[in-house]
Amino acid sequence: VPPSAFISIAEESGLIVPITEWAINEVCDQLRQWQQMQVPLVPISVNISSRHIQRANLLHPVQNALARTQVAAQWIELELTETVLMHNLGAALPLLQSLKQLGLTLSIDDFGTGYSSLAYLKRLPLDTLKIDRSFVRDLEAPQGSDGAAIVAAIIAMSKSLKLRVVAEGVETRGQMQRLFEQGCQLMQGWLFAKSLSHERFVRMLVEQRSNPAWQVQFESVPPMPVSA
Repeated sequence: VPPSAFISIAEESGLIVPITEWAINEVCDQLRQWQQMQVPLVPISVNISSRHIQRANLLHPVQNALARTQVAAQWIELELTETVLMHNLGAALPLLQSLKQLGLTLSIDDFGTGYSSLAYLKRLPLDTLKIDRSFVRDLEAPQGSDGAAIVAAIIAMSKSLKLRVVAEGVETRGQMQRLFEQGCQLMQGWLFAKSLSHERFVRMLVEQRSNPAWQVQFESVPPMPVSA
């Protein structure tokens, strides 16, 4: 069932709160399992809803999951949207600061689609901005497109604020080339890997460990490691 079919219902009913806590526990259990299997770990992201920010009760479920599984917090990234932050900035700031102190990574997902504000970007303890795929899709449009200009501005702003920037929804070599030329070196999308089963994904992680030079190479583009 795609998220578009159930997330809004879960938000309205309040079920998104136990769903989110279940997801965090599942992520910690998966990381612990990989550790036991000696599979190379990669960070896993969990989307956080406005309900958790409004209630400001996310800290204890995260602490409990980390303590139960003994997983290092550095392997978990929490993603929030601009809209969630802007509508709940007063509650979000102390909560995110507490989560950051645990060692988690914090990012804004779909950046550029909400009401971007340099003021809140400076105040919040963020690590990463993720450029929305709608802007990435415009990168191969004729010169002067608004999407390409927005991508360039986000990359420049991220660098000035010392934030990591990730381009979402990269599907063509042309998009990757344009992003790389603008200084974006972290990307995700079907160009690198489509959705994988757990078994195939673990196999990919193991292959990456056994072959340090494992990377994606494209014509006229310097080699770049693939981040899961």
